[in-house]
Amino acid sequence: MRVLIGRESLPKVEADWLRGRDRELYLPLLTILYDSPIYEKLEQFLRQRAEEKRLEKENSLEAVVTRVVARLLEQGEGKEIVFSELWGELLSEINGEEERYPNSLTVRAMVSDMYGRITKKEVASILKDKLGMERLKTKREGLNLIVYIPNMPKLERAYKKYRINSLTPNSPNPLEAYTH
Repeated sequence: MRVLIGRESLPKVEADWLRGRDRELYLPLLTILYDSPIYEKLEQFLRQRAEEKRLEKENSLEAVVTRVVARLLEQGEGKEIVFSELWGELLSEINGEEERYPNSLTVRAMVSDMYGRITKKEVASILKDKLGMERLKTKREGLNLIVYIPNMPKLERAYKKYRINSLTPNSPNPLEAYTH
């Protein structure tokens, strides 16, 4: 009430560790409880919760796929990702084991201790929906390949989200090579 009528001002809380939605939710609470006996415990709890949330996001399957994409784009000059190469890198990155159907050479999924069963469809969905990559079918050296062309603005946002420092060179329009 004293703040509302102008007699006092709200304390300035230094909470650089709070970001995004957490900042919107918890900064007012921390501001109101500043100088109270429970402030330190609340701040410690919220810091721990924010760190857990950050680690969960950085260790998600989407984050791992984004890191593999970043590495492959750097190796391939930032133009495209061949899905079979991405699948192989992802397999080694998460220590997965390919799952094959009986009497078939086709691999449809991999199994990992941390992520469980991961299908090619799930990985393709992350590439298309979350990273904004364009899927193209092409034929090279007699092989049918599926390649993904990066959408650099969306990919850069994902790099920032998952704290991936290296950004690939930005070509003006990677799809130009595929339009006739």
